[in-house]
Order: sequence, then C-alpha cells, then structure tokens
Amino acid sequence: MRFNRAVRSSLSVLLSLTCLSLATAAAATADKLPNLHADPARVSVSGLSSGAFMAVQYDVAFSASVIGIGVVAGGPYNCAWVNPGGITTCMQGTPSGLASYGSASSFATIGMVDPVARIAAQKVYLFSGTKDTVVKQSAMNAVRDFYVAAGVPAAQLSYINNTTAGHAFISGNFGNDCSTNATPYVNECKLGTTLYDQPGAILAHIYGKLSAKSATLSRHGPARLSICPGKL
Repeated sequence: MRFNRAVRSSLSVLLSLTCLSLATAAAATADKLPNLHADPARVSVSGLSSGAFMAVQYDVAFSASVIGIGVVAGGPYNCAWVNPGGITTCMQGTPSGLASYGSASSFATIGMVDPVARIAAQKVYLFSGTKDTVVKQSAMNAVRDFYVAAGVPAAQLSYINNTTAGHAFISGNFGNDCSTNATPYVNECKLGTTLYDQPGAILAHIYGKLSAKSATLSRHGPARLSICPGKL
C-alpha cells in the first residue's frame, strides 16, 4: 500500500513537471490570439456528432454562462452513464432524455454543474436527418426530451427532423449530396426549394437577426491550450 502511494505521488510530481515544461514551451512558441471582442454574456456552443455530445455536456456544466446551443446529430447529457448499453444505445438505440435530466439535476444538487434551472432560459436548436445512419433520430429525440424536461419553452426550442440528411453539418454552398454519411461530413440539403444554411440557422435562432457575413476568413496559429488535468 505504501509502495502504491509512493508511485502515485511520484507520477503526480512527474506529470506536474511535464505540464509546466510543456506550458512554458507553448507560451514561447504559440501565437497569441488577438482580441476578438467576444461578449462573455452572449456565449453559445454548437457541434456535430461527438462535438454535439460535447456541446450538451458543456451546456449543462456551465448553463449559467451559456445562452444557447446547437446540437446536430448528438445525444443527451451523461448519456452513456445513465443508459444500459452505453455509447451504442446513445448513438443507435433509444436513450432516455428523462434519465439524463435526472442525472444533471443530481450533479447540480451537489454543485458539480450549474443549477439546471438556468437551462430553461436558453435558445435550443436541434437537428437530425432522416438518413443519418451514424446517430439515429431516436438519440436526438432524447436530446429534445431532455431540454423539454429542463423547462425550455416551445418557442425557444427548434427541432428540425424532417430532412433527408445524412450524418453531417448542412451547408448552403458546399458539400456531399444531402443523404450522404461520409467525409467531410458536410452536406448540401434543401428545405423547400432553397439550400439550407445550417450555421446561419443555428446562430439566428440563438441570437436573432444576424449581421452580413464576412467576405474573408481569419487565420491564427496554434492557441495556448492547457493539456494538464483540471477543470474543463
């Protein structure tokens, strides 16, 4: 027992020294991001697939500082932990959104995540294509059930689930055929007679009327990210 404790202590010191060394090297070589003038009171989070699962996790953990979320082909909070069958159920089965809400409520009670009451104030955008073979629509139905259980009003929750889209973000000017489930996981789909601009739809749902799109993209070098253990 003493030997195990000594080994763990040594590993902890080694990891701390490694993190310090890497952080020092990163600070010396990484480009510093410019001031982007982001408003910390208007933060939202969105993602596709594993990014959508991540977005839900972040949204629940920090709901007091998030005003909205876009979930494209993901699953409900803490899904693999509360559903028999784990990640297979969360992607291909019928997970329980209510079980996920119960999990979030329990974590909030002990202060592990922000109070779940804050979720009800958010704008929530959900999307699931009828031809998605990677994350079935039943998983996204559970995400909807989670946010309904959290008290998000119908007027603040948009769920697009009647498009023949595969597993992808939907672009208005680039991508595979609508029903494709393949790289680069960007598809073109029509809603009605026009190509659907999903990024624009997510942002407009969360923020309202948008400014005109920029004609150019900004490029930056590697950001200064920590790989050391700690709070997300």
